Formats: sequence, C-alpha cells, structure tokens
Amino acid sequence: MKLEQAYLRKIDSKSIRDVLEKKLEDGVPLSDDELMQFIILPLTYKGKEAKREAVKEAVYLAKKITDKKNQMFVLSGILVFADKIIDAKTAEQIKEVIRMTQVAQLLLEEGRDEGRVEGKKEERTEGIKVLVDSLRAFAIPDEDIIGKLIEKYQLTKDEADKFIKQN
Repeated sequence: MKLEQAYLRKIDSKSIRDVLEKKLEDGVPLSDDELMQFIILPLTYKGKEAKREAVKEAVYLAKKITDKKNQMFVLSGILVFADKIIDAKTAEQIKEVIRMTQVAQLLLEEGRDEGRVEGKKEERTEGIKVLVDSLRAFAIPDEDIIGKLIEKYQLTKDEADKFIKQN
C-alpha cells in the first residue's frame, strides 16, 4: 500500500457536478465512486464562500437521489466532510433534510402498508390522502410527492396529480 497526497482543488468540480446532475436527471443510479465524488465535491472548490455554495448545491442535488440509502449516505457524508467549511445554519439545514427524508420514508411505508393490508380502494385512497397531507406538513414539494405516489402506489401521473389537487 502506498500513500499519495491528493489535492482536491485540482479536481474539475464543474464537470463532476455536471455528470452527477445529468445522471440524476436521467434516473441513472450512481456508482460507488460517484457517490464518493458527490460527498467530496464541495471541497473541490476554491475559497470558503464557493465551498459553502457548493455544499448547498450538493444538498439540493442529493435530494434527487432516488435510492434512499444512497441519499442518506451522501447527505451524511457531506455533513461530515464539509464540517469545517459550513456554518451552523447550513449544517442544521442538512440535518433537517436528512430528518425529512427519514420521516417521509416512514410515512410512505406506513401508507403503503395500510393500502396493502386493507386492499380496498377506498381505504387505499384514504391512506394516500393522509400521506399527501403528512408530507405537505413537512413542506415536501408537490412534485416530489407526485413522484413518490407514482413509485410507491403505481399510480399514473394523472392519478397522482388528482390526489395532489384534491388536498
């Protein structure tokens, strides 16, 4: 094993961010290397203010990771690795995103289980309404809620939109 110094500032921050953003927009899963690049991405920028902005952008992008385990890994990694460059307010925002992700996942599981156990369309509909209301209470954007309804309940986009408009 040989240790070698690596200078993060020599990494092309913009091209890495562009690749990650494109993959997330296309719904392509990130590799382990890309997840690690995601975590260190804010540290590749020059200057404290640029790094702080990069942390905010990385957190925003991390919200688009569909695999919740990977999303939590990236958000936690950003929080740990960027500890020296972010202020307390930004750290708290990242922690809040992590908490909201965990709460949203629990609520989605609860709503899905409710629908599965009851098996009746009316009760499933009620469970989805409760879920939508709960996620909105945590200020989760409607577009994210629609995506989750489509994913978890196999609804069409029109059906998911209908639930959103009803509430």
